[in-house]
Amino acid sequence: MAYTKQTTVNSTPENITAQTKCKSIVFGEDEAVAGWPTVAWAWRAPDATDFKGKSSGTKEEWAKPGGAWYEPGEVVAVVKTPSGSSTFTQAES
Repeated sequence: MAYTKQTTVNSTPENITAQTKCKSIVFGEDEAVAGWPTVAWAWRAPDATDFKGKSSGTKEEWAKPGGAWYEPGEVVAVVKTPSGSSTFTQAES
């Protein structure tokens, strides 16, 4: 079952949490945002300290090794923007 959620991301780090039992999560700025792409963003693993920068308009896909499942409530990543804010889409499958 596919699940999609929109969330606002800004310069305050925010957890991305699995909402369903899923094998992958694709995350990026919502293409319906006026003037898309509008913001660069960054992410890190929940247990990491360093963020990995992403250019505006790019997406990231997270999947567990070996085809394991994410469980509802599991923190998958932490995201933020360097500045500004925008609407992002989290698509689970």
